[in-house]
This record gives sequence, C-alpha cells and structure tokens, in this order.
Amino acid sequence: MLTKDVSYNETAKKRFARVAKRYLKSLAESLELEEFEVYYKPGGIAVSGEAILRGMWDEGNGIYVEISQFGGQPIYMYRSIRHMRDCSGGPNHYIWDYMGESRRISDRESYEKLIRLRR
Repeated sequence: MLTKDVSYNETAKKRFARVAKRYLKSLAESLELEEFEVYYKPGGIAVSGEAILRGMWDEGNGIYVEISQFGGQPIYMYRSIRHMRDCSGGPNHYIWDYMGESRRISDRESYEKLIRLRR
C-alpha cells in the first residue's frame, strides 16, 4: 500500500485514503460481492484513519475489511458479517508485518484467506 508514515502529514494521509479506497473497490470486484460499500474514517492527526469495505456475497454471508497504517506499515483486518450494518460479525483476523516481527503474508495467501470466508 503506502510505506510512508502518514502521522502528522495531511498530504500523505489523503493519499493513503485515496489509494486504500481504490484498492478496496478493486478487492470487492475481485471477490465478486453482490453488494458493497467503501468508505474512509479519517481519525485524528496522529493516525492514518481506516479505509473500510463492507460487502455481501448473498443474504447472511458477507465480509468486512479494514485497512490502516501504523508506523508506515499497513494493517489489514477482516471478519465475516451477516448484513451490511453488522458491526461485530465474526472474529477479527489480522494480516500485517510490523518491523519484520510477524511473518509476511503474500498477496495470494491473503486473498485466499478472504475467499475462505465465502460460504
């Protein structure tokens, strides 16, 4: 996504929002969601904010994906949802690599994990 820390940098934060939303729209199409929405919550000056995708494959079977950054490193969180306004859904799953401390997950492996949520 972006490798630059967006904290306290309004220009970088706006770019992060644009790129993340574009990525999530592309992901929604790739996942073949029947219905979806993509939006951005900016948060305060010290954080990246969150770009969010909510989408449904069919009734009772959907996905929530959130992208943010911490220290210039992207954090992807996803979970299953039962409807478009489901704020709790299934358990949260994280895909991230912070300062090399966790195993880096390939784009293909990440996509396969998301696809497994489709019943």
